[in-house]
Amino acid sequence: MLENELSTVTVLILTFLVNLLLMKNYFVRKKQRSPPGPWGLPVLGHLPFFGPSPPKTFARWQQTYGHVFRIRLGSWRTVVLNGYDVIKEAADKGDDFSGRPGFVTQDIIKSLNGETSFAFGPFNDEYLHRRKIVTSALRMFTTNNKKLTEELIVEEANRLVLNLVQKGKLTTPIAIKDEIQYAVGSIVYQFLYGRGKPITNEHLRKMVDGTNKFIKFTGNGNPFDVMPWLKYVMPSRISRFTAMLAESGRVRRQQIQDHVDTFTEHILRDMADALIAADIGETSGSGQRISRSRLLATLGDLQGAGFDTTNKTLQWLILYMATFPRVQTKVQAEIDEVVGAGRHLTSADKPALVYTEATITEVLRLAAITPFGLPKFTTCDTTIGGYDINKDTVVFFNQFSSCYELDFWGDPEAFRPERFITDGGKLDQTKISHVMTFGLGRRRCVGEAFARLQVFVVFSTLMQRCRFVNPRDVVYDLDPVPGLVYSPKDFLVIVKER
Repeated sequence: MLENELSTVTVLILTFLVNLLLMKNYFVRKKQRSPPGPWGLPVLGHLPFFGPSPPKTFARWQQTYGHVFRIRLGSWRTVVLNGYDVIKEAADKGDDFSGRPGFVTQDIIKSLNGETSFAFGPFNDEYLHRRKIVTSALRMFTTNNKKLTEELIVEEANRLVLNLVQKGKLTTPIAIKDEIQYAVGSIVYQFLYGRGKPITNEHLRKMVDGTNKFIKFTGNGNPFDVMPWLKYVMPSRISRFTAMLAESGRVRRQQIQDHVDTFTEHILRDMADALIAADIGETSGSGQRISRSRLLATLGDLQGAGFDTTNKTLQWLILYMATFPRVQTKVQAEIDEVVGAGRHLTSADKPALVYTEATITEVLRLAAITPFGLPKFTTCDTTIGGYDINKDTVVFFNQFSSCYELDFWGDPEAFRPERFITDGGKLDQTKISHVMTFGLGRRRCVGEAFARLQVFVVFSTLMQRCRFVNPRDVVYDLDPVPGLVYSPKDFLVIVKER
């Protein structure tokens, strides 16, 4: 009898506590103004509803739910910010949106490298210190070795021209992806590890192949990151991924060993040297050197980011030039007038090549190669667009939405480089700011200046010396292949030497 009474009391107490908790959650939700959003599925959330083009799916949801809406990516509670004004508001909110969610992928990389990734790691004092060192190293090396850096890019751009012309000399359509990848890979490799090394070094091939394997594996995002329990369901896939990363890391380890052993302060041969020198400067003359694991992780970030974005941007540029010959002709006429055919083009020509720059920006806008960038993570309770956003919420800056805002652009679907040129013949910086390929805020890409330099010099050199022609009766498909960086579908083009 007593046991029954105790059981009844226990049930009543538990019921009371559960109801109290539910009422508390109800009033908290009622007090908060949470973003609206579509209904998703248990466990998977909204992943099955993204379709072949997540940016277009998000555009439809934006029309229904507004500039700020919520979704769920597996276990990630997520808010999507749409339109330039809302994204800019978030980027200007101190460090509220500067975090990164926990990535299973990055846990694996840390287990191999011994360090958290600079690009994917959490926002804390260590991140700020590393960003300061990387920024200082980039400034130190590119400023002190500006001529060397430009010569490297020009040299590889001209080698790319020769390769493409040789490959297409029979006026038959050719694929240009491999040549673009190896030209960009060669620039990035030499920038990081030393001039001239790729010419005789098998590491370049391994770097390019390893990056392509990583991109193929992760696709539009690694499912293990948003559904961590999958690593217990498919351990063999995790093992293959780990082995692939380990192979890629061996290339960097050998270079790091060489640089640590031969480093001489005040003689900077490349970015690896610059990172070591910048770290010594940060230790107030103590002479303490950056750890090899830190070098390994940082160089891996710079290598991956510097290669993928630039190489795909150049592929898009060639595809658009072949698709829109009128624009290609105008770019070439401007380059002929400013530079001519008798000398190599450099960054000093950039201010005068307004239409060329506008064309690059217009292709970046239409292709929207980084439609969401890397996901952010709120570091505190905050607000955006009039809604309350809780701490530890994953946030996507929908950069695609800024590139295609109808009210701002008027005709966002049209390819029209002139939109970025003012009546006075200058670049319209307000419009350029709406194309956020390299992100906004504290997490903006630190290598943006070098990436833009590569794209400008290589593309302008190609336009100076080649013409790209669409094969007869071929209609190019300009819809992208989704991935961490969106790429064009494979295409063939006729290359003619000018």
